[in-house]
Amino acid sequence: MYFPKNVIFRSLLFCLLFFSATVVFSQTTKSARIKAILDAEDNADTRYEIEQIVKTCKYRYSDLYSKLEKGDKITIFIDPAHGKLSNGQWQGGSATFRQSTTEKPEEFYSIPLSRELYKLLVSNKYIRVATTRDYMAVLREESNTYNDISFTETINLANKTNSFLIVSSHLNNISPIHKADGLVNMYGIHITKDRNGSRYISHITSVQRGFLTLYNKFDPTGFSRRIAERTKENHISINMYPNAWDDSIVADDRFSYFSEYPFSVIYESGFISNPVEERFLRIPENQKLIAQQQYLALVASVVDIFGVDISNGNLRKAFDQPENLVNDIILARLAVYYIKKNDRKKAIPICNYIAENTSKDIKVSNYYKFIATRLNSVETNIANAYRNRKKTKLFNSYLRKARKAVGGAHIFSSTRKSIIALQRGGKGGHYVASGRRSLPYSKPLTTKTEKHSVTTPFLLTIKPGQTLKEAIDQSIAPSDNYQKKIYSAFSDVKVTTVKWVRNYSKKNKKYIWVKKRYKVKKTFKEGIYVVKLDKKFNVISVKEVKRVTFDPTKYQNQEYFKNSCLSNAVKDRSL
Repeated sequence: MYFPKNVIFRSLLFCLLFFSATVVFSQTTKSARIKAILDAEDNADTRYEIEQIVKTCKYRYSDLYSKLEKGDKITIFIDPAHGKLSNGQWQGGSATFRQSTTEKPEEFYSIPLSRELYKLLVSNKYIRVATTRDYMAVLREESNTYNDISFTETINLANKTNSFLIVSSHLNNISPIHKADGLVNMYGIHITKDRNGSRYISHITSVQRGFLTLYNKFDPTGFSRRIAERTKENHISINMYPNAWDDSIVADDRFSYFSEYPFSVIYESGFISNPVEERFLRIPENQKLIAQQQYLALVASVVDIFGVDISNGNLRKAFDQPENLVNDIILARLAVYYIKKNDRKKAIPICNYIAENTSKDIKVSNYYKFIATRLNSVETNIANAYRNRKKTKLFNSYLRKARKAVGGAHIFSSTRKSIIALQRGGKGGHYVASGRRSLPYSKPLTTKTEKHSVTTPFLLTIKPGQTLKEAIDQSIAPSDNYQKKIYSAFSDVKVTTVKWVRNYSKKNKKYIWVKKRYKVKKTFKEGIYVVKLDKKFNVISVKEVKRVTFDPTKYQNQEYFKNSCLSNAVKDRSL
């Protein structure tokens, strides 16, 4: 189809003017929104604080290219990952069960990774690095020790140094709720413990491995997430394995450690509780390679979001910085500010506005909608009204709903505190502070000789590659007098199994489902079994379990408890 040239020109001109007007309108609308939030604030102190947020964001993030052109630099704050506690222990070591398979603290690996990243960052003339004084000495290889600080302190220092971004280099470890030490991140049967220090014998059938990057989910610009995405691409390019959790690009929502800072990422470069990965992470060449990929991801993300290329040591503008970028950051910071103050009435509209107007990114929109929904579910005023009317059930129901809505994320700590205070009759309550927490001290493994008989349950543990006879010898250690009886008892163990079958009922004149019990021979494979014998050494019950309480008073096992009544071995009083 043919169109006259002047018609095409007018159409293009109209589209261009319409697009420009849309951008200007969007930008003007967002500025007006910010002004409306400021004008609506009638508390002088609060107004001053949010005015400072607006000024800081504009000063720090406006027109990055012009700032660098005039000689300014991008300041990256390197968070001191863990560090020494007041008692002299490494916070990333045995104090919090983070030691590696070779019993090294997490800092043993995070220090060299951070040093390599530091070298690359300071070699770029457009970047400067900020951190604590003692950690700077570590980065410069002038010291090998530094003190642990809280996440709140990191944020305060990053603000004081006008840092553009917070980065934190960590190594991963399996959850303390499933482990006793790093060796548990291996297939097989191991002694494990929970957060309270209670011990178990557990059958580990899966292991954790791979890198991941936690990014700031409150960042509406996508800059923090883009760093995580780029890091993943780069690490895969050097044959590193991505962790399965959110495909190694993890929104920092459950933790929200740096939610009060605009841009932040936490690198988890691998599992030191995995012996294969620990060996990889110990090699200096690999440490350099990991840091290099993290550095390249950082500078590439600055181009992606801000349009400023500093990758080759020269300053180049790839495109104009989006006009709405700074206002998006400001709105997000105001939302976080009011959430932290537990001012839900002001936080919810800002979250809804961000979800509807700030970003075309569906992940950002959905997250802020989610935040607004959670805050809307905290109906403490209704709960309080029911308390005043002595409607205790309804009062407790609304409080339970409110607690469930906010969950355990640090960003909702003030809201959670207010709910707990209300639950306690307005007398105040306890909430999780922003500092890092230590897990309970765990005492050494001990056991004692118990007077058991053959009828006391045995723990039969079959390790990978073990035969049943080998497992019996290790778990029960029967003496020559009992060997033949025990081997015979386990050679033909039958257990009851239930199966639903379809039978015709003459009485009901139709087919019905009925339960039928069968005796089948028990097949022993790798795992943990609680076995009961009678006085004649017959196996009367077998139960396979994933884990069992480490309790020598309740169970017999020669390997773990040294208390098999059928063994001739000396029964030790400690392990």
